[in-house]
Amino acid sequence: MGALAPLSPWIPEDDLLLKNAVEAGASLESLAKGAVQFSRRFTVQELQDRWHFLLYDPVVSAEASARMIEFQRSASFVPSKPNRFENLKENKCVSGKRKAESVRKCYYAMRKRICNEPFDSRDLSFLVAPGNNNCIGNGDESPSAN
Repeated sequence: MGALAPLSPWIPEDDLLLKNAVEAGASLESLAKGAVQFSRRFTVQELQDRWHFLLYDPVVSAEASARMIEFQRSASFVPSKPNRFENLKENKCVSGKRKAESVRKCYYAMRKRICNEPFDSRDLSFLVAPGNNNCIGNGDESPSAN
């Protein structure tokens, strides 16, 4: 048994929570402070190590991906248990119908989609205070001397 990895404290639900939180933009530090409720408390180092293994270790990634899919399927058939994973934005990569993909492939595909989405400057209008002369405008105004 010396060749086997030590028993991991990570359960499929924790792996899924970690994956979804990081994909949503949460920092590992905030996760370690309790932003997401895992089955137990993890240190920043444990979270970093697990995320690294999920992305770059093919054995761990394949095993974790299969276990997460199995967990999601079993959780979706238990109606009395509240399911935290039903209303996911990025449901394409976590669907029970898909074949098992590596966490890394799914994560980088999601990041690529986000980076390739067109940027809409109209969404930033809340940053400009009404009546505030700044560099954002149509170019007809002269810069104010403050």
